[in-house]
This record gives sequence, C-alpha cells and structure tokens, in this order.
Amino acid sequence: MIELLRSRLGHADAPVGTILHIGAGRGRELEIYSQVAAQQIVLVEPDPNAVAGLKQKTSGHENVTVMALAISEATGLNRLHVMNVPDFNSLRVPCPSLKKTFPDLRVVKELDTDVINMSTLLDRLPVKLAGPQNWLVVEAPGEEFQIIEALKKNGRLEAFQNIFIRGGRQVYFEGSQNAQSVKQKLEQVGYGCDPQQDLSVPDWPCYYLRLAPPKIRISQLKNQLQKANDIITQSNADVLEARKSAATLAEKNVALEAKTAQATAQAVDAGEILKKSIKEKDQKIAATQKELEASRRLLALAASDLNDLQQRYKQTLAVKAKQEDLLFQLSKRLDAASQYLHLLADEGTGPGEPDVAQLGGPDQPIEKSS
Repeated sequence: MIELLRSRLGHADAPVGTILHIGAGRGRELEIYSQVAAQQIVLVEPDPNAVAGLKQKTSGHENVTVMALAISEATGLNRLHVMNVPDFNSLRVPCPSLKKTFPDLRVVKELDTDVINMSTLLDRLPVKLAGPQNWLVVEAPGEEFQIIEALKKNGRLEAFQNIFIRGGRQVYFEGSQNAQSVKQKLEQVGYGCDPQQDLSVPDWPCYYLRLAPPKIRISQLKNQLQKANDIITQSNADVLEARKSAATLAEKNVALEAKTAQATAQAVDAGEILKKSIKEKDQKIAATQKELEASRRLLALAASDLNDLQQRYKQTLAVKAKQEDLLFQLSKRLDAASQYLHLLADEGTGPGEPDVAQLGGPDQPIEKSS
C-alpha cells in the first residue's frame, strides 16, 4: 500500500487539501503524506499503543492531527478486538474464515474505545473539507463498506476525489462486506478503479479509486432515469388501482341505488301502514274519551247516591240509638216488676196491681244504674 500511495500521491495533479487516514496504525505512511505538503493530515486510530507512537512521530507537524477514535455507525463506547497483527484490529467479531485464511492470526486482548460516525468525524476536522483534492485512506477492518455508505448517505462522499480501500477478499468479520463489494459500490457512484493495485497480500488487497466526473454525471443520469422509471411504474400502478377502484365504486353505486329504491318503497309502505295505524289509534282514543266521559257521569251519580246513603245511615244510627235507649228503660221496668212479683210471692199476698208510682209511669224515665 505504501508504494501505491507514493505513486499516486506523488503524481497528484493539484495541491492536496486533506488527507484523512482511518486506521492509521503506527503511521508508516506519514513520510509520504509529509512530502505532498497537504493542507491538513488527520490520522484516526483507536489502539492506544499506536496512538502514542503516532503522537510521538507527528510532534512538530502543525498540519497533522491525531484522533484516538474508532469509526462506525454504532457510536459510543465499544470493544476493540486487538489482534497479534495490528492491521487486523477490528470493532467486529472475527469470522472463522479469517482464521482459516490467516492461521497464525489471533485476538490477544479487547479494549474499550470511543466510537463516532463519519458525519461527526468530518465535523470535527480542524479544517473543513474544501475543493476536490482530498484523499481518503480506509484501513478499518469490517467497517469499510459502512464508512463509504455513510459518506454517500450524507452527500459527502464526493468531497474525496481519491480513495484508498484495504479490505478482505472474503468476508472476515461479522456483519461486514468484502473489499470487492466496497469497490463496486464506489464504481456505481462514479469512481474509477486504478489498474495498479496493491496485491502484496492477495487475501487482503488494496484498491485505489479516483472520482471520474463523467462517470458521476452518467451515474446521476442513471439514478434520475431509474427514479423516473420508478415514478412511471408507480403512476401506472396507481392508475390501474384507480381504475379498479372506480369500477368497484360504480358497482357499489348501482347496488346502493337499488337499495335506495327498495328502501324508498319500504318507507312508503311503512308510511301508509303508519297512517292507518295512527287513524285506528285516533278512533280508539275518541272511543276511550267517550267511555271516560260516561264513566265520569256514572261516578258523579254514584258519589251523589253515596252521599244520600251516608245521610240515611246517620238517620238510621240516630233511630237505633233512641230504640236502644227505650229498650234499656223497658228492661229496667221489667226488672223492677220481676222483683215486685217475687216479693209478693214471698209474703203470700195474692197478685194485685203493683203501685205504678213505684214502678214508674210510662212517661216517667227510669234512671240507668251506674
């Protein structure tokens, strides 16, 4: 990779703006970067030991910035798998294919490291990206495809005219893509791959891609054409769906009209029935009112008769009271006569007329005994 960098950077056709190296390791390329008088050089590395070496190497270089970070879309504190060969350090878990391809490779330790995404990284650059002559070097095992995808998504990929990508010929880390997929992704958006590649490690190649403006325009036109085709396809589908909906609505309208006519007829019939029912009820109410009036008259007569009976009853009670009084007086006189007769019987005197004065005359009241 060093020779490929030296060859391409050394023949840069314009002053270099920014060199951004993600996964700078121990800074083997720093000498090449220094020779091109870049406006700024940013070295991103998560391994603390490598960061210490980078800071020592770059002391006195005012245009060089070292960032102790890892780059991924999964931001925050994450685990860095440190390998016995630092070029393979990764945030992702190694796949069995890595061990199979590189039998001596192994994880020696795991470290916690700070992780930010590409958008945040570009916002933190000491000098903002400007002009086309910016160079991106990606050596972040397992994160290559995600880094390029994030730049494309944020519309900042074209800020880098030159891109170096090193990655696996196969998928060596969980959830990642191989280097060929990353290369194809860049070619789809207008980058041309340089015929000269670094294949010193065949299973871990390095590709150099350069932004080609005509390809970008063609790519943009293709994207626009694809979008237009998608819109046409969707429009045709919408029209077809609208026609189906219109036919369905027409059928529903016919059915609704039939139901409306049926409902109207039923409503007319129900109205006639209701009118007839109301008439019958009115007649019943009139008859009931007549019966009620007759009942009221009968009730008035009954009330008059009852009053008459009550008066008669009172008179009867008065007569009864007088009769009871007379009976009481008569009973007293009979008791006195009985006593007198018994007295005569006891004296042997014959019967004679009792003394009316003793018995009390018929017009003389006899007092009730208490």
